[in-house]
Amino acid sequence: MTSVDETLDAAYERHKSGDVESARATYKSVLDAHPAHPVALHYMALAVFQDGAPAEALALLNDSIARAPGRAGAHADKGRFLGLMDDDAGAVQSFQKALALDERRPDTWHNLGLVLQKRGAAHEALNAFKKALRLAPDRADTLFALAKLLFTEGQTEQGQRALDLAIRADPSDAEARVLLAQSIADQGETEQALSQFRAIVKSHQDIPDAWVGLGQAAEDLGEAQEAENAYKRALALDAGNGVAIGRLLILQGASAEPALAELASKALEWPHVPNEARALAGYGLGKHRERLGDYHGAFAAYRTANEARRANAGAFDREAHTARIDAIISVFDRKALPQLPNARQRTAGPDAQDGAAPVFIVGMPRSGTTLTEQILASHPSVWGAGELPGIPNASRDIEAATGRTAQWPSCLEQASNAMMAQAADGYLAALHANAGEGVRWAVDKAPLNYFYLGFIALLFPDAKIIHCRRDPRDVCLSIFAENFAPSQAYATDLADLGYYWRCYDRLMRHWADHLPLAMLHVDYQDTISDLEHTARRLCDFLTVPWDPRCLDFHDTDRAVRTPSRWQVRQPVYKSAMGRWNRFEEDLAPLLDALDPDARD
Repeated sequence: MTSVDETLDAAYERHKSGDVESARATYKSVLDAHPAHPVALHYMALAVFQDGAPAEALALLNDSIARAPGRAGAHADKGRFLGLMDDDAGAVQSFQKALALDERRPDTWHNLGLVLQKRGAAHEALNAFKKALRLAPDRADTLFALAKLLFTEGQTEQGQRALDLAIRADPSDAEARVLLAQSIADQGETEQALSQFRAIVKSHQDIPDAWVGLGQAAEDLGEAQEAENAYKRALALDAGNGVAIGRLLILQGASAEPALAELASKALEWPHVPNEARALAGYGLGKHRERLGDYHGAFAAYRTANEARRANAGAFDREAHTARIDAIISVFDRKALPQLPNARQRTAGPDAQDGAAPVFIVGMPRSGTTLTEQILASHPSVWGAGELPGIPNASRDIEAATGRTAQWPSCLEQASNAMMAQAADGYLAALHANAGEGVRWAVDKAPLNYFYLGFIALLFPDAKIIHCRRDPRDVCLSIFAENFAPSQAYATDLADLGYYWRCYDRLMRHWADHLPLAMLHVDYQDTISDLEHTARRLCDFLTVPWDPRCLDFHDTDRAVRTPSRWQVRQPVYKSAMGRWNRFEEDLAPLLDALDPDARD
């Protein structure tokens, strides 16, 4: 090593410790004497970038790489620069060049994973994070990033393990604790999650996501004032926080403060507001305007929100969705079902013979599934478990257990009865986790389980299905006006919503003809028009005695983690019926996409 290299290395150490000015002076001195020195150019680029001159810094770094293309660190830093400059494709290319030169770089694998995740390449991002962890197993920020991605991808158990390791590696990481509390809430442990969020904001009052999480958990438990206060604290820390703006507007309703509505309106227009924040503010602003009777303004806000969400999440893939429906119909045919592996001979597990039997409430989102569950959960013989991820997770486990030689549901042909029994036992354990004594039925109201009714028939031949139906025009408008998960890409476009509804209707007609399970159809309009009649039908279907508490469902004290959380805490109201009529002039793409019968 030359004396110049030693001088630069010493300066770089000072740079990393925070003495940027002294380090910069040394870099300049070396460059004055050796203008083409690649290491000096590289280190000067770091200092210039840190000073807020990214274009000049990138030019210096490109000069360094041109003079010494074999230095992995220079390519890795170029990747960081490009990522921070929103050139994600260039960042990926630079990180890959760095790793081709030296694959033993956990920082670079970590940063590559972050950019790949941002680009929507989840599988590649997972691999990058895992390679980083092979080199640095206790790296807390990578464990945290991996956990977040796994949760996003629906791999809850793996995400929980990664999150536990992240917190073990750095117990002081408040962001990891926030994610842990959120994961607890997602598992239905809302009271425990609320307690966790309260503890976090007590010791870390400057984290907006913690206050937002506190607000959402408080809402789920009906604590409106605590939720409102939490969202206000989040906004005090982050004035553009879309979740806090949107939820506050919904909580405050037509009486929302004018300044809050104005803030939401500005969030839809400000170019620097991230798409996700714009989307969340738009959904809340739309509801506020709708309550005031400004239906055209409300629809404009909903449209802006969905455009922003679509810009991030991408367009709905109709071809892939149709192929999914085709595969389900092909595999779960009346003649094929008896030939598939099943869990009828299940003997393991505490719930193999005893415990509440499963009831699945399915249908399109916003079709009355939450209301139906709340009515049933008000009966002392019924436990409402909320929306559980267990059935989709079990399908992924079966696919993995069969070696992924075929995709779901074709992989069932390679599954065994033992695999199915294990899946059934695992699901029942989660379903019964919080059920009280003497409960005969446990309700899973994840509406999209309608995709899995054939699988459910193989796991639980005595299960009961309650299918909620509603005018498709009201259903699709209601979805368009709600903050659905970004993964639900169909929700952001009216024509796609109409197409999605037609696919749902096609699949439900197939189940009606081929499914060997008891199914009760419940129409939202009937529930609203004659609550007692519907409640009695539900009790009769489950063979439980009539209980008048079913009519007082709005007084039932339980967590509700869906967009209907506040509606089910009120008596039945009819204002949501025919809601689409107030927006008809804006709904032409939806009405054109729906089956013509739906428009009569």
